[in-house]
Amino acid sequence: MDDILNNRIKDVLPVSAYAEGVKTLLSTADAGRVQTWAIGRGTHVEILEIVDTRTLLEANKHEANTFSQHAKRGAMSKVASVPTALRMKMISEQWSETDLKRWLNDPDNARFRTDGGWKV
Repeated sequence: MDDILNNRIKDVLPVSAYAEGVKTLLSTADAGRVQTWAIGRGTHVEILEIVDTRTLLEANKHEANTFSQHAKRGAMSKVASVPTALRMKMISEQWSETDLKRWLNDPDNARFRTDGGWKV
């Protein structure tokens, strides 16, 4: 997975302000780490949100490296940290607890884990 997460949002906006195939920056947030773009697509405008996840992944790596597998944990423990756009995708697709566990335990998603890779 790249360090940039692309999340396509299915919004329909007036087309007149956006030229076909032209990418227009609508906004930036979080010190430039989140950018929202509009792209003209004939009869509609596609909204594209680009999230730079490098800072999050570096923090996750640090937490995972300093996680103690021998420390006492209560009923709840932090196991992962994911970008908001990814969390919103999970919600909009109505992921079940089983879907989330499968995703968290997938080695391809290990960079989002903060607990040293324990099975959830």
